Amino acid sequence: MAEPDENRDDWDGIDWIEEFEGVPPEDRHYSSKQAQAHLELPAENQYTDDWTLISDARKAAVGYQCAKCGIALRERKYLLHTHHVNQDKSDNHIGNLMVVCVLCHAEFPNHFLDPLPPGDLEYLMSLRRQIPKPME
Repeated sequence: MAEPDENRDDWDGIDWIEEFEGVPPEDRHYSSKQAQAHLELPAENQYTDDWTLISDARKAAVGYQCAKCGIALRERKYLLHTHHVNQDKSDNHIGNLMVVCVLCHAEFPNHFLDPLPPGDLEYLMSLRRQIPKPME
């Protein structure tokens, strides 16, 4: 089995359903890039040529921490995405970019969780369990 690679975001062919064993259905957020393929984007809503550099810089600027759940992913940076808040992939101003883990990114409308390499779902869930709960 291939090892995770920060530069690789497609894990086609991995039997990732096993990753959800023991995870309650309401905590499962998954789909595939193929499910996104039906979403036709207008030409102006495409990633810019410098998107990878912008995204990497934004992740570094926030210390590789998810803005929604708070987990830090310095060890597995490939599990972080940079989300376009207004859904316009060509709009890279700082106020439109939110760094989120793959699980939080999948919760946004029209977003999906791609298959994860073995062990990554457990890793993310273990990090989430370590975050202190707010006092009520």
